[in-house]
Amino acid sequence: MSDIIDPKGSAPVNPRSNVFVDQTRGQEQVEGSEVRAAAYGCLDDGPVLVRSTNPPMKHRGLTIGTLTMVTVSLITFWMPGLGSLMAGVFGGFFAKRWKRSFIAAALASVAVPLILRFLDIMRPEQGLHDLYGIGMVNWTIVHIVSLFIGTAIGVYSCPLVERSGGLRQELPE
Repeated sequence: MSDIIDPKGSAPVNPRSNVFVDQTRGQEQVEGSEVRAAAYGCLDDGPVLVRSTNPPMKHRGLTIGTLTMVTVSLITFWMPGLGSLMAGVFGGFFAKRWKRSFIAAALASVAVPLILRFLDIMRPEQGLHDLYGIGMVNWTIVHIVSLFIGTAIGVYSCPLVERSGGLRQELPE
């Protein structure tokens, strides 16, 4: 890798090294004395293990699939068949397994009509006038059927390796 050269004519800088200043001294000592600096560089470009400080999410696929289905369904509730079909496809794809995706679809098919009904009750004029032609009961039926169809499409569109549990490789000793 070539060094980056500053156009002002200063010395070349290696982008892979960083300089850290030791700040253990007080401000009055740093001003008049020599500042100690330590530089480090990358030794190799091998794989790096990154650990998160957050606790691991237990049912990650189910949670992400359900939240995706609920969010997309609420955003596109005004398209009775197409919106929930899209929500099922996206949520099923993120859930990646048949069982998880159908549980997520069941949770979303209960949560979305309840949220819409709650929002309708909170309005001063009740009657969900956005669904005049189809009605809430028929909208719920269309929503549930198309959500489950979209879920099946979403899971089936995942690669077979991800649907069956991922790669199972033996690591060399």
